[in-house]
Amino acid sequence: MRILFLFSSLLAAVQPLPPDSAYACSRGEFPAPLQEYMDADAVFTAEVISDRKVHYGGSPMRQLTLAPESPPFKGQAPRTVLTALDSDQCGASAAAGDRYMFYSHRSGGLLHRISIFDMKTAPSPGGPAPAGLHQSASAAGHPEPAWHLYYRPDVRIHGEKGPLPTEGMPVIYDHSLYLPLPFYRGALGLAADWLPEENTVSFRSTGAAMSTTGSAALPEDEHAAASGVPFFPGIRMVFDGTEVPSSEEPFLLCGELYVPLRPAAEQLGYEAAWTDGTVELSPRAPFTSAADAKLALKLVSGRMDGPDLVMEQLGPASFTYRVPAAAHPESGHAEEPDARVRTGSFEDLTDPDSPLYEHGIRLFLSSAEREAELAVDEALISRLPLDPVLRSRLGAALGRPLSP
Repeated sequence: MRILFLFSSLLAAVQPLPPDSAYACSRGEFPAPLQEYMDADAVFTAEVISDRKVHYGGSPMRQLTLAPESPPFKGQAPRTVLTALDSDQCGASAAAGDRYMFYSHRSGGLLHRISIFDMKTAPSPGGPAPAGLHQSASAAGHPEPAWHLYYRPDVRIHGEKGPLPTEGMPVIYDHSLYLPLPFYRGALGLAADWLPEENTVSFRSTGAAMSTTGSAALPEDEHAAASGVPFFPGIRMVFDGTEVPSSEEPFLLCGELYVPLRPAAEQLGYEAAWTDGTVELSPRAPFTSAADAKLALKLVSGRMDGPDLVMEQLGPASFTYRVPAAAHPESGHAEEPDARVRTGSFEDLTDPDSPLYEHGIRLFLSSAEREAELAVDEALISRLPLDPVLRSRLGAALGRPLSP
């Protein structure tokens, strides 16, 4: 999706970001390699191209632009990652032109973040991967012992509208989550077919499945089905007629076909992020089209219980902002409006006696269904309280659909 902002001359390399996250340096030790791999959403090596300060979540942060190497060890390698400003805040130090190995994480399925715990010395080009990293599956068989497979009935999967039913027993094999074929039919609404004669699992985004009775075991799987050991006969994954390349291959286990969640979700336009036993399926692009998203400017309180104040008009000397009804429960009568509109100035943001004191300025894209914060150059946020011309131009763009 290409978006041309009405204020494109002011915002350079603006990117939609996930909902606010905690970046405090709280982890005191490095976990085991297998656990690091399981927790990360993407594991890859990349060269750092640039490092710049951006404003996000009401605070300055650093955004690293990367040139990922192919293929990644896990997931899809991002082009940018966020990190805190310094190591005291768990910020990862990186030098432009150097290569690193990243264990990156997502919030809300959009942008990746890293900390000092998530950067390693990159393996030499063409050299062996560090211990504990996933190795690509192959039809020749998997030498890993059976203890690499875990049944995880406690795993929860959340979509945009809440929890999804996990039909069958979720399984973790070689640090990747697999679900039986009926899950994709029931929870994700796909036409999912197991075609033994073609050794293929076929997904279609429209239409109905040819069979709803589950997957039949191959003759070669008779012994594996009884032993509880996954059997990999080199099954292909096809989505709407196109084969999906993936290092995570489907397998047969106890007469059931298990399909890796991550590559299937990516074909639907979702990112699958794993956090403490919960998988969040979030849309890779936060908005269907540019016209669906409008620019919103908010004043966000520095207090945990402070409300977000939405700026509705922004002029050269003052602005109007809307206080949500939840922030003034005394007005919760049917005859009163849902919000109060007030007037303020940028001087109020630094006046201890003002109700706007210590409110931070943050930019969002919003629609009726979702909202995504924007990372903007720190210079823009610094200039906004001081430059009336900039305020007028930005104010003219507030609340308007973006031009594609």
